[in-house]
Amino acid sequence: MDHLQVNGLKEPRRFRSKQEHKRWLRENGYTIMDGHVGEYGSDKSKHSSRWAAGGGAEWLANAEELAKRNGASAGKDPEDKPFNIKWSTGTLTPEQVEEYRGKSR
Repeated sequence: MDHLQVNGLKEPRRFRSKQEHKRWLRENGYTIMDGHVGEYGSDKSKHSSRWAAGGGAEWLANAEELAKRNGASAGKDPEDKPFNIKWSTGTLTPEQVEEYRGKSR
C-alpha cells in the first residue's frame, strides 16, 4: 500500500501499510468518516439529492475544469523520509520468527 494523507495535516504524510495508517489515526484521535448513511430499512437518505437534479451536472463541470488546470505540484511526489532498515543474512530460528511476527502486528 502506498497512501498519501493530506487531510487534517499541515504537511502530506506517506503511509506504506494499512496497519501503520490505522495506528497513526488511532494515536492522533482521527477516524475515517463514511458520508452516506441511509434511513432505517432503506439505502436512501433525506440528506442526499439526485445528481440528475442539477448537482451532478454542476459537480461534473467543476471537476472537468479542475482536471484541465496545471497544479503547482503536478507530477511531484512529496519528499520521502528515509527508512530505518536493519539488514541481516542467514536463517531465522523459530523464536526469531515469532518475535518478528509479534513486532509487526
